[in-house]
Amino acid sequence: MAKQVSQLLSSSPLTSNKDEMRPKADFQPSIWGDLFFICPDNDIDAETEQRHQQLEGGVRNMIVAPMANSTQKLTFGSSYLRVHGEDILDEAISCTTDHLTLAVAALEYPLSEHVSHALKQAIRRGLPRIEARHYLSVYQDIESHNKTLQEFAKIDFNMLQLLHRKELGEICRWWKDLDFQRKLPYVRDRVVEGYFWIMGVYFEPQYLLGTKILTKVIAMTSIIDDTYDSYATYDELAPYTNAIGRRQDDCLAIECYMEEYDVIAQEAYDVFNKHVESAWKDVNEGFLKPTKMPTEVLNRILNLARVMNVLYKEGDGYTYIGKATKGGINSLLIKPITL
Repeated sequence: MAKQVSQLLSSSPLTSNKDEMRPKADFQPSIWGDLFFICPDNDIDAETEQRHQQLEGGVRNMIVAPMANSTQKLTFGSSYLRVHGEDILDEAISCTTDHLTLAVAALEYPLSEHVSHALKQAIRRGLPRIEARHYLSVYQDIESHNKTLQEFAKIDFNMLQLLHRKELGEICRWWKDLDFQRKLPYVRDRVVEGYFWIMGVYFEPQYLLGTKILTKVIAMTSIIDDTYDSYATYDELAPYTNAIGRRQDDCLAIECYMEEYDVIAQEAYDVFNKHVESAWKDVNEGFLKPTKMPTEVLNRILNLARVMNVLYKEGDGYTYIGKATKGGINSLLIKPITL
């Protein structure tokens, strides 16, 4: 696909020397530099890996109890599993959010941290690996925590992080070899963020190959998007559209809504947020049994929705690297958990 895109761009009018006005792209460069080009030297040693295997068997029997205990404490979070027609749960979220916002300052740690985090990010809508890491940072301060379970979870997290880190290094080297920064300087250099995106959908180790393939698809798709939105002129879009097989949309939904209904931006966002809430109920209904689709397939859809929630909840965290995106990449791909 990379070869096809490169050939298309080299042979199309987009590379001509016409003196004409083009959209001016001024995207933030990659903030990661060469960080992911070098494989980390803190590989999992044989002793730690052996300890992981020793703990694994015993941990299986312990998981049921912590899960049951956590379920009792997360009734606020469980209301995010609501579906259409559950008006009581709609009211519960609104009421509970108001009360917890007022009460959080008076709570003691670690309960205060649980509540504060839940108010910012519902577990149902967060990325599982990010939520797991956050919980581990708090779990160790809970008086009744299980040290064996905690040790296993930390080692397991670090081992998977290292696998993802090495894979991302391969992808970054692939991206650098394509030399798009020189050939197509107007495109977003977001291969790390693209990997984070797909990693949120397929975070389990058995899907590493799929993660690699889809990250490359995201990278190529970004090139097409940026060519449309940030480089090509109107006259150039016609042959390019025929070659790519894509139509041009007049590119934002919010702006269209504002113009059509003569409302301000905040009113448009309020309407779209209601649609988002409705879509989450659709997702939840899809998981009600019996389901027409295998749960593993449904989980990919759920995880994709979660990624979109994390990346775009506070703006375009893919194009303009925000706090959520940077923090997620740091926690999942850069900083191991201290054992």
